[in-house]
Amino acid sequence: MGTQIITANFIERMRSSDYQNTSYAFAELIDNSFDAGAKKVEIISIEKRDKHGKRFIDEILFCDDGFGMEDDILNNCLTFAYGTNNNLVHTIKNKKIGKFGMGLPNSSISQCRLITVYSKTENSKWRKKVMDIDKLLRENSTELPTFEETDLPDYFEEINAVLNKKSGTIISWKECDRLDRQFSSTLYRRSEGILGRLFRYYLANGRKINLRTFQFSNEENSYLSEPNIEVAINDPLFLTPNSYISKILWQESKRDFSISDENNDPATYYKKFIIGLNENESIPTNEKLEDHSYKIPFEWRGKEYEFRIKTSYAKIDIQKPGIREGGTTKIGRIYGEKQKIGNIYFTRHQREISCGHYGFYNLTAENQRWWSIEIDFDADADDLLGVSNTKQGIKFTKTVDEDPSVQFDKHTASLQQAREHLWFLLSKKIINAVRAVQKKLSNQAREFDNRIIQQTDKPSIPTGTDTTTKAFKKTDRERKGQFDDEQKADLKEVLLKKYPDLQESEIDLAIDKFDKSLVRGCVIYCPIEGNQQLWTYSDIRGFLVISINTEHEFYKNIIALFRETRFEPALTAIELFISSLAWEQKEHFDIDENKKRNLDNFRTYVGIHLSNYLQENNIKINKEIINEFEISLNEENEDL
Repeated sequence: MGTQIITANFIERMRSSDYQNTSYAFAELIDNSFDAGAKKVEIISIEKRDKHGKRFIDEILFCDDGFGMEDDILNNCLTFAYGTNNNLVHTIKNKKIGKFGMGLPNSSISQCRLITVYSKTENSKWRKKVMDIDKLLRENSTELPTFEETDLPDYFEEINAVLNKKSGTIISWKECDRLDRQFSSTLYRRSEGILGRLFRYYLANGRKINLRTFQFSNEENSYLSEPNIEVAINDPLFLTPNSYISKILWQESKRDFSISDENNDPATYYKKFIIGLNENESIPTNEKLEDHSYKIPFEWRGKEYEFRIKTSYAKIDIQKPGIREGGTTKIGRIYGEKQKIGNIYFTRHQREISCGHYGFYNLTAENQRWWSIEIDFDADADDLLGVSNTKQGIKFTKTVDEDPSVQFDKHTASLQQAREHLWFLLSKKIINAVRAVQKKLSNQAREFDNRIIQQTDKPSIPTGTDTTTKAFKKTDRERKGQFDDEQKADLKEVLLKKYPDLQESEIDLAIDKFDKSLVRGCVIYCPIEGNQQLWTYSDIRGFLVISINTEHEFYKNIIALFRETRFEPALTAIELFISSLAWEQKEHFDIDENKKRNLDNFRTYVGIHLSNYLQENNIKINKEIINEFEISLNEENEDL
C-alpha cells in the first residue's frame, strides 16, 4: 500500500491553507461525499465540558450515505495531491466537483490535528485510516500508517452516525484547534447560509445537508441531542422555489393592521409568492432576463469550452411592495446582504466557486441589490479562469481593454493570452448584462409610479420624497413628542387653505401621518396663486410646512417632470436645497419682522428672475433627457 513522507514544516505549511473559514473547509468534505454518490450528508458536532465546566467542541463528524471508499482510495485519501477525479473527461461528463486531490487532507488539517476516516463499501467491512499530526511529530515518523479493518466506536450508534448500513463514509475531526467559532450554534449559524449557497443546485435536486449537535453529559454518560438544522437552498439569483427566503416571506406576509391602506402594506404583495403553497414554500421572487441568459462558446487549441451566463432581477412586488423603498423591508435587507457578498457568481458544475463585484458596479448604490449574474463552467476551464485548489476563488478580473497589437490566435495562443482574451469576452458580456438589468429596473420603477398614480382614486396631499423625509429626521432631528390639540388645529387650518378641494378626512389623515413620523417639518406641493415665489413656508408652533409653488415656471418646466418620472436623486436635491433655505430663514431671520419682510421680498424678486430665465430661453426638462441621464449615471456607477 502507498505511504507518504510527512515533515513538520510540510504540515505547518499545509495547516496554513487559504480557507476563508471553517464553513468552506466543511464544503470540501461535502464535495467528496456528493462525488461519491451520497444523497445525504450530516455534520455532527459533539460538545463536551472541560474541568471548569466550559463547553467546547470535542469532535466533528462528517457522515454520508455514499458508495464508500475502495481499499486503494481509502489508503491514499489523506495523501496530498492524490485525487480520484484524474480523468478530466469523466469529471466533466459526471459533473464531479473534486479534481485536485487536496480537499480531504488539506481542509481537515486546516481545522484539526487528528483525522480519522471510516469507510465501508457494499463488499467490505468498516475500515479506518488515521492522520495523527501530534503522533507523527512526536515520533518523528515519516509515514502515515496504512488503513485497517475496525469496529465503529460505540457512541456512533447512539448519535445515529451511520446513515446507510450498506455503505458510506464517516470522517472524524478531533483536537479541533483552528475552528473559527467556539460553539456549534455559532459555527452552524454561519455555515447554514454558506453551504446553502455553495450547494444550492444540489439541494434543489434532492440532496440533503443536515447540521446536528450533541451535548455529552458526564453525569449520565450519554449524548443529548439538540434540534436538527436542515440546510435550506440559499439562491442568490432568487430563481429557485422553496428556498431560504420562503420562510421569511411567510413571516412577512402577515397583515400589518397599523397600516390603514392594504395597498401600502408589503404583506399584501408578499402573499402573492406563497398563495396555495404549503408553509415555508414559495415561488421564485426573481425573473430571468432571457436576453442575457445564454451560452458563451470559446475555442482554444482545438478544444471548445462553454460558459453559461444567467441574469436575474427582482420582481416588482419585491422591489416595491406597495412602497418605493422596498430595500428597507426584511426581504429587502436579505437582498442587501446578498449585495454585500457580491452580485456576480461563478459556479463550476453548478457548485459555487467564487462571488464578488469584480469591479462591475457601484457597491454603495442600494438599488444594485435587486439583480444577480451567474456564470457556470465545466472543470476543463479551471486553468482559463484560474480556479484555486481549495475551490474558493478564481483569478478572473474585469478586463475592458485588449492589446490591439496582439492578435489572439486560438490555435497557438499561450495560456496567459487565452485567459486575457476570455476575460475580455466575459467582461463584455457581464457589462452588457449589468446595463440591461439596470435599465429594466429603471423601467420597473416608472411602471410602479404610474400604477400608484392610477390607483389613487381620491385626492391626497402631495409631499416630498421619502429620501427628503429621512433627511429631515436624521439632520434636523425628530420632534420630542407628538402634536398637541392646538398644533393639530393650526396645521389643519393651514392645509385646508392650501387644499380647499380636499375633504377634511384627507387632511386629518395627512396630519396623522406627519404626527406619527415625528419629523419637524414637511415639503408639500400646492398652487400659490398670485405669488411669484418658488416656495413659501409656514411655522406652525415649531413644525415647518414648506410649500413649493406648482404655478411657478421652475416647477412646471423642471420639477414636474422629476415628480412624474419619480427621478428621485434630482427631486430630492431640489427639495433639500429649498428646505435648507427655509430652515435657515426661520432660525435666523424670523425673530426680526423687518428682516423677515425683506427676505420675503427678496424671494419674490428671485422667483420672478428665475421665471424670466426659463421663459425667455425656453429651458425645459423632458423624459428623454431623464432617460439618457439615468443610463449615463448607471454607466458611471459601473466605472466606480
